[in-house]
Amino acid sequence: MTHMKQAKAAFLARYNRDSSEEIALTSGLKAATQHNYLYRPGILRPPIRRLWKQHLRQLAGAYVVPMTLAHYENDICQLQRIMNEAFNGSFCEIGFRLSHAQKSLSVVLKHLWCMGRLAEPPACPIDRVVLGKVCGGRLQPWTRVNSLTEHREMFNKVLSAATHAGKSVAQWELLTFAPRSAGRDDSRSALLGRLSRPPSFDPLDAADLGGVELRRQLLDPPATFDLIS
Repeated sequence: MTHMKQAKAAFLARYNRDSSEEIALTSGLKAATQHNYLYRPGILRPPIRRLWKQHLRQLAGAYVVPMTLAHYENDICQLQRIMNEAFNGSFCEIGFRLSHAQKSLSVVLKHLWCMGRLAEPPACPIDRVVLGKVCGGRLQPWTRVNSLTEHREMFNKVLSAATHAGKSVAQWELLTFAPRSAGRDDSRSALLGRLSRPPSFDPLDAADLGGVELRRQLLDPPATFDLIS
């Protein structure tokens, strides 16, 4: 088994044992909002989540063949626009940001790629852990990104690291942060003891997620809290 196949299998064994599309979609939403404030207090969230998952599923369907980075950028901008138009009054003042769009779509694409349902994505999830690896966290927090210019600045740092390693962005991220064999912690867990503050915790979201991507969430402390109202 090649390193890539091993990394994909390890990722799914840790985060999506059933190779479930629903878990992939839920993981995308959870990863995008766990540390990235979105909803106004008191807002009913299930209708928002249903539409969000619906559009993620539709967008992801195109990636059965290789897609360009330009196509991916268009998708995250489209997702941002759709969500803000549909639920403008449900989100915080800044609204549904590009950071919500990129994190949710990229996580879904990563799951489905590892499951063998899609071609290799042109991008990878960008968050605090990834940015810490490529630039020591010297850029603004990923949660604040709300324009393609800001997104590209972060993406280009990841692209540079991947190119230096002789890998695509998706391959580099998967191999760099792949869970290791049983009994050994992955690279994110090694960071856990060095965190100075605990993560936020949304019990309803956690129940939906069933623990998927929990390790990544633990290692990406929130800038703000997104609490269930």
